[in-house]
Formats: sequence, C-alpha cells, structure tokens
Amino acid sequence: MTESNPYAAPLVEGGPHDAAFDGLSEPERKRLEIGRVVVAWEKRRWVYNAVLGVATLPLLVISALAGEVADAVRLSVIGACVANASYLAGPIAEGYWTWFVGPATWLRTLLFLSGTLLALLLVAAVTLIFCMRVDLIPTPK
Repeated sequence: MTESNPYAAPLVEGGPHDAAFDGLSEPERKRLEIGRVVVAWEKRRWVYNAVLGVATLPLLVISALAGEVADAVRLSVIGACVANASYLAGPIAEGYWTWFVGPATWLRTLLFLSGTLLALLLVAAVTLIFCMRVDLIPTPK
C-alpha cells in the first residue's frame, strides 16, 4: 500500500482524473501540471550532479599528480555552475511543452539523458584539454 505524503499540498497528490482537479479552471490545471514538472526535475537533479561529480574525479586526480590543483578546482567550480544553470533548460522546455501540448514524461527522459550526455562530453573535453596543457598528452606540432 502506498502512503501519501502528509506534508504535501493536497493538489500535488492527485492526477488529472483526481477529485482535487474538479472545479479547477484550465489555467489552474496547467499551472498544477507545470508544478509537477518542476518537482520531477528537482528529484533528478541529484543524479545529474552525482554523475558529473564522478566524471570530474579524473580531472582532479590528474591535476593533483601534475601539481595544478588550483586550476582544476577553479575549472570544476565554474563547470558546476554552468552545468546547473544548463540543467534549467530541461524543466523550462518540458514546462512549455506541458503548457501548450500536454504532459509528456517521454520528453523528460529524452531531455534528461541527452543533457546529461552532453554535459559528460563537455567534462571529457575539459579533462582532455587540461591533460594537453600540463603535457600529460603530447600536443600535435
């Protein structure tokens, strides 16, 4: 048996066919659905941050071995800020889709996976460039 969250607002618990939706206007229903989109994305944010955090570990290890820790930490902090700002594109895109077309959980999964993959590619590129800068990987001449 699934227990409901005693601290959640009553409208967040139900779905479009729930009694809580009765009497709501169309804009109120849409706002409620967008609220659900935001909550769903915030539940995924820790996974996104954990994956990128693990992917950043090689950069930090390489920088420690090369004696360039300050540069790697600075790159990591800037990258984390950019990654979390970019993460907002997912709920914004899904929010607009939900408002104009309707809810689509497949879109959430597609945006999350493709955005995480893009962020991982950027982490790999930064790590590769850093390795070339500290001469761990010879640069072509």
